[in-house]
Amino acid sequence: MLQDCHVHSSYSPESDYPMEQATIDAIRLNLDGICFTERVDYGVKPDWDHPEGARFENGRPLTNCAYPAYFAELEEMRERYGKVLWCGRGLEFGIQKETIPAYEKLFGEWQDHLDMVLLSVHEIGNLEFWTNEYQEGKTQLEFTRGYYEAVLGCIEHFDSWSVLAHLDLIRYHDYSGEGPLPFESTEDIVAAILEKTIEGGHGLEINTSALCHGEKAPMPSRDILTLYRDLGGTILTFGSGCIRQGQLGAYLKVAEDMARSLGFSSFCTFENLEPHHHIL
Repeated sequence: MLQDCHVHSSYSPESDYPMEQATIDAIRLNLDGICFTERVDYGVKPDWDHPEGARFENGRPLTNCAYPAYFAELEEMRERYGKVLWCGRGLEFGIQKETIPAYEKLFGEWQDHLDMVLLSVHEIGNLEFWTNEYQEGKTQLEFTRGYYEAVLGCIEHFDSWSVLAHLDLIRYHDYSGEGPLPFESTEDIVAAILEKTIEGGHGLEINTSALCHGEKAPMPSRDILTLYRDLGGTILTFGSGCIRQGQLGAYLKVAEDMARSLGFSSFCTFENLEPHHHIL
């Protein structure tokens, strides 16, 4: 079984990948399933029905997922292609501690339509990582630990999620030029994050999107995955984080091989917010 559990269609502001095209491509690639996980980034993006103040990119406002239209089209895909491809219903919560109430409200409104929720941290204090706004003026250790502290603060106060996505994302937005930060400098706080994740019955994602951008390894690092295993973590998902055609399902076999080499015996998919284990 091979499923891509982190897929963005044009309902995510960064993507122009039509949902039906992604579904057809998944069938062509012989995937057993995909889970659409459209982006929601409260704090830096308004909802689709109140686009005032949204940043424009390529002629359109960057807003959060249009939930009613998204779930309606996804049900059409499930009905049309369900005999040959499992289409999961998901969202990716790009959470910040101050936006937790908005996500609690959103989850309460749509939880009956969801199979999986990814929890991600893409910005802190509304300062983006990819633009270097958050990292600017901080040492490498300060912005790296600050990122992990933000992740820990979110999962300590919010429990309506399934899987922690691309946990060491900040490593791929490290523009300091100082080389890799030794894992030992953040191991304590990463361990606290993983312990809280396991305690809550949540999972960890191996995300292959970095490989699509020329990096040498998926996210998170082998050090983090090894620590997760040693702490007793068993809920592991694989996702490409795809935003365009050509990225769907990319390097998922690399993620599988990585998990197997580290001693994991199974991976998970989610349905109705419950994990289902599959032998690696």
